[in-house]
Amino acid sequence: KEAEPLRNATQPFTKTFMSKLKLLDLSEGGHTDCNEVMDCPEITICYLHTNAIRMLEHVNDCAKLRKLDLHANKLTELPPEPFWRSLAALEVLHLHTNNLQNLEDVKALSALPNLTVLTMYRNPIALHPFYRSEIIKATLRGVDAGRATLRVLDHFALSLEEILGDVAQQRGYRFGEAFGAF
Repeated sequence: KEAEPLRNATQPFTKTFMSKLKLLDLSEGGHTDCNEVMDCPEITICYLHTNAIRMLEHVNDCAKLRKLDLHANKLTELPPEPFWRSLAALEVLHLHTNNLQNLEDVKALSALPNLTVLTMYRNPIALHPFYRSEIIKATLRGVDAGRATLRVLDHFALSLEEILGDVAQQRGYRFGEAFGAF
């Protein structure tokens, strides 16, 4: 009870400090939500991995976010496109080792115009027979293949054939041996 006045006196300092943070690491803290992120609108890197987060909230308040690590949580679904649109600067998104099951949810990630690296392995969704091609297709939905930014999925670089696959097929192009598997 004696510490209460001291705690109240430091709140303005803490609020100011949090509002200027560039990196926020709340990993391995037993967090069940993303409420703390709300106080950090300037962060560019956010580590929320190895927690018990079930739903993404308030992360989209961080418009400058470039890297978001949410692996090893309890996510079962991804938010819709409007959530991701406010994260236009996001380049790296780690979602592996969650409980994501629906390929349809991944289509919302096409709202991330700068997404370069995505991890989704160790999710039930990864058991889909065409998982990799479906994830690539979903994230490139509505994007001209020449402007596609996704380069790495599950720590493996995308091949030119994967990036241009659907567009090339529609236009009748065939890839030669130079673009085949090693």
